[in-house]
Amino acid sequence: MTIGTEALQDEAEALNAIYGEQTLELLTESTEEIDAVLRLPDQPVSFRLSFPREYPDVPPIVRGTISTGGRGKGEGERAVGLLLDALAQVYQPGSVCLYDLSEEVISRLAGHFHDAAQNPTETAEDRSDTPAHDTPDESDLTAHAASSIPPPQWTLTEPVTVNKSTFVARALQVSSMNEITEAVSHLLSTNKKVASATHNIKAWRMRSADASSGFVQDYDDDGETAAGGRLLHLMQLMDVSNVLVVVTRCKRIGKDLFTKAIMVYTIVVHLRAKSDKEAIAKLKAKLLEASAVYSKDKETISWFVMQSVFDSRDFTIVERYEQESSQQYHLNNPYWKTFDPYVIPLLDGPMDLRRFEELTE
Repeated sequence: MTIGTEALQDEAEALNAIYGEQTLELLTESTEEIDAVLRLPDQPVSFRLSFPREYPDVPPIVRGTISTGGRGKGEGERAVGLLLDALAQVYQPGSVCLYDLSEEVISRLAGHFHDAAQNPTETAEDRSDTPAHDTPDESDLTAHAASSIPPPQWTLTEPVTVNKSTFVARALQVSSMNEITEAVSHLLSTNKKVASATHNIKAWRMRSADASSGFVQDYDDDGETAAGGRLLHLMQLMDVSNVLVVVTRCKRIGKDLFTKAIMVYTIVVHLRAKSDKEAIAKLKAKLLEASAVYSKDKETISWFVMQSVFDSRDFTIVERYEQESSQQYHLNNPYWKTFDPYVIPLLDGPMDLRRFEELTE
């Protein structure tokens, strides 16, 4: 079955001839708009777009990302921001824009990922907090739009904790992509715990208005590789329809991990400043001995300590906490007195918990 207006079909055909098949895939259509997926060559991110039937007299609508290629939390939001900026630059009412939009987004994404590779200690979340231009941040627009949306009637599960991660799932009855977009926007702008979660995995499945078209279904991993696809597959097995599911994952770091982090960061700071091999060997032995007190974390601590080379680039966060108050805290702490006097701990505990957890996984 042919999907979309004749002009949009021609543009999709041209785009696919230039960049490869399924660069622009027209999925479903209603009386108001056509839903599509934009997959750009050599880029890990794919986007969901909607084309009003008035296009190109009105611009396409950016609905979000379908996949970020496992790039991590925050990358989907950042990629959408780059796409919105590019669209604002290239779109002219009455003129088709997909080729120019694709070229502009490919250039921006390539620059973004190049910058990320040059700054490995900068997290995706840090980068997503930095606007590319002096334009309103997408999260601000989302929050403003959500303020006028009636609260969705979610059905929630009880929290489930597995391996120090807590999962909460919520489901909502939906009948259109607009309802999905509005529900997710409202959830992220009104629930701080959900907005700050490690991952918000989404999947949706709806019966098409045209019975012959089957289902409108898709997912968003939000940086949790393959999780959205698995969630959608489960919905398919259960023959669920007209439902949006959001699974929120929050990682927890407890007291034992704080203790481990303090020890690991302290020795790394000291090794960065001291190259005496005998002293380093002595510090390693002392740290291994001390770790016996914290038997639950002994294996992980040992793994850190016995690495032949410490890469200081992974621990630049420590430079933010070299404060006299934290030094004094540790010097008065009986545990730290087990180290030789020339070891001066510099940390009161790492604040970049997500970065530390990534290093320990």
